[in-house]
Amino acid sequence: MHEARTNPILRELPVPVFGISATTGQSRGNTALVYADAEGGVCTGEPPRLRRRLAGRVRMYEVDTALQSVTVIFTLPSADEALDFSARMHLQWRVYKPEALIQAGLRDAQSVFWPFFQRRMRPISRRFRLEQNAELEVELNRSLEDVPFMLDHGIEVASCFVGTSVSDDDAKAFLLDRARTRWGAEQQEAEHQLAMLREEYRARESELQRAAALVTEEHDLLLKKQRMSFYRSAMEDRSLGVLVLQLLEHPADISAVVKLLQGRKTSYLEAARDTLRDMIRNDELSLADLDPVRQRAVDHLHEALESLACDARTQKLMQEFGVEPDDGGSSLRSVS
Repeated sequence: MHEARTNPILRELPVPVFGISATTGQSRGNTALVYADAEGGVCTGEPPRLRRRLAGRVRMYEVDTALQSVTVIFTLPSADEALDFSARMHLQWRVYKPEALIQAGLRDAQSVFWPFFQRRMRPISRRFRLEQNAELEVELNRSLEDVPFMLDHGIEVASCFVGTSVSDDDAKAFLLDRARTRWGAEQQEAEHQLAMLREEYRARESELQRAAALVTEEHDLLLKKQRMSFYRSAMEDRSLGVLVLQLLEHPADISAVVKLLQGRKTSYLEAARDTLRDMIRNDELSLADLDPVRQRAVDHLHEALESLACDARTQKLMQEFGVEPDDGGSSLRSVS
């Protein structure tokens, strides 16, 4: 700690019982004469009367009452253990009650104002970390705004200002290390957030892909249903030319159309058979009536045998359309 002169006593002389002219005088504008006896009595201005001088020793003190400036350098504790703030205080003080100063036997005004400022500032500084140096300085000076401070033993502090800093090398290294730690934690948090966003994006992308695939599948199914409905209508209207053109545009539908035709033919034959059976059972047909039917069945059998003979040509034609026989050979399925 460094300070200017803080002893306000300029002169101290014993007052003789007789011949006191050397120890008398008048107080000037910036000094005051104070007389004190052995019993602790004090007075200002004129020396004590002869009776008091005879009773014991009397001393005269010339006290400086002018405004004094002083700078104090000190440390303040911080919220970080074992690390302190550096502080510099500029203040102005004076003696406003010289007799109280002499009666207390005070030789150093700093022993009065320094504990006062310590009690004020240390609890405040303990709430701040080293990197909050600027905030601490503002808060300390806010707490010192209610000047002047009328202190014990006739000392007055007229004005004061405190500045704080972090100048110690260890404190600077500590701050740098903590800043790096904080930056590292912030970077890890940012990377974690980025990873979460990426995962969320992937999940969203996968969900959109599944939705798109489902829409495509539903669209293809709808188109297929529409074509099959068209094929049924074409067969019912016997619009075979339109049917062939549609199949040429959509060769993948040939297998389904062939199955549809076979199914319709089978249904027709089964219905005809059931009708003939019912008519014979009910004696609605004679044997003579069945001759044309029998002849037609023989004709169909011949056609079937002939179709076996040209099976090779049929297979080649189906390959040109991209169609091959089904597992049982009775229906067709698309190669594509």
